[in-house]
Amino acid sequence: MSKVTINESAIKRRLRQAVLRGVRKSCLLVQAKASSLAPGVYLPASIETFVDEQTLKGYVFTRLHYGPYVEYNTQPHIIKPKDKKALAFGKAVGTTSDGATMREHVVKEVHHPGTTAQPFMRPAVDTTREEIKKIIANEVSASFR
Repeated sequence: MSKVTINESAIKRRLRQAVLRGVRKSCLLVQAKASSLAPGVYLPASIETFVDEQTLKGYVFTRLHYGPYVEYNTQPHIIKPKDKKALAFGKAVGTTSDGATMREHVVKEVHHPGTTAQPFMRPAVDTTREEIKKIIANEVSASFR
């Protein structure tokens, strides 16, 4: 009768490395999908990934402050000046004697209608979910061949 020895720590290490590879690949997949769905120029280019090697969790995110507003929406709101007496916007129509730019529209407040959601992150995860499962399963399977 032959004796089989199982090196449990080696199996755990291989499994952990395989899952980590799968999580990294999955994050890159979601990042690419989210970038393709995100509107504009800056938002798609801002999407990043991070993998926590301790917890084996992957994160896909943007550091742009307005990313969540694009993903979810904004409610109607009033915009008021913080440090000035009025808001100025529109094309430049000249300059003042002290060199400040004069704008086409000057108002005390703006009644912003809000924005509709343009989801890009949630659909990126939802549409790649099955592929993510396959990526991780393939990495685990390949590490024990």
